[in-house]
Amino acid sequence: MTTTERFDQPPAGQTSPVVNEKTSNETFAGPGASTAAGGVLGTTGQAPAAGAAANANNYQKAQADRSFAVGKVTEHYDELRFNTAVAFLMELANAMQDYLRGGGARDEGWSSAVLTLLKLLNPLAPHVCEEMWERLGEKGLLADAPWPEFDAAAATEPKIVLVVQVGGKLRDRVEVASGLSEAEATRIALASEKVRAALNGRGPSKVIYVPNRLINLVP
Repeated sequence: MTTTERFDQPPAGQTSPVVNEKTSNETFAGPGASTAAGGVLGTTGQAPAAGAAANANNYQKAQADRSFAVGKVTEHYDELRFNTAVAFLMELANAMQDYLRGGGARDEGWSSAVLTLLKLLNPLAPHVCEEMWERLGEKGLLADAPWPEFDAAAATEPKIVLVVQVGGKLRDRVEVASGLSEAEATRIALASEKVRAALNGRGPSKVIYVPNRLINLVP
């Protein structure tokens, strides 16, 4: 069965979007698709020990990341924005690996999250995902599985800690919503008293922004 045949006529109960063969091949010319799921399945190593409170926060963040990704990936598929859907899939895969590194358990919740990732990725990488689905011991075709349900209550915007530098030197760290634009990140950075002091009240001549990681204001 070709990619075109599978998604031009999805089975009953399947709500994944139509993706034709040309679009699928073009979107996944690089390794992004297999990396997203393969990276999660291949995560190994002993996670560091964590306290009960840290584990609870880690679990809550993982649930929020998962629900957020379901909503965003579904929305972007519906709008035929496949490249940005891939970006959200990669964010989810990274968040899942962070969950394990933070002491998260490979329990029933983890297994469910892995299956959700495969379902979200399947419309654009069916062959890779079907193979992983089978390797995980799931019965039947992944293409026949129901699409993940979006939980709006759980899908809060993920928070990240943005490192703020002035001239390459650390001046502050601020908790912000994930996915900020450069303009929003700059505004938040300039609101910091430490940053304003380092700039001597002047505006930056240049801004270097790495989304979800750091912003460097060059005097």
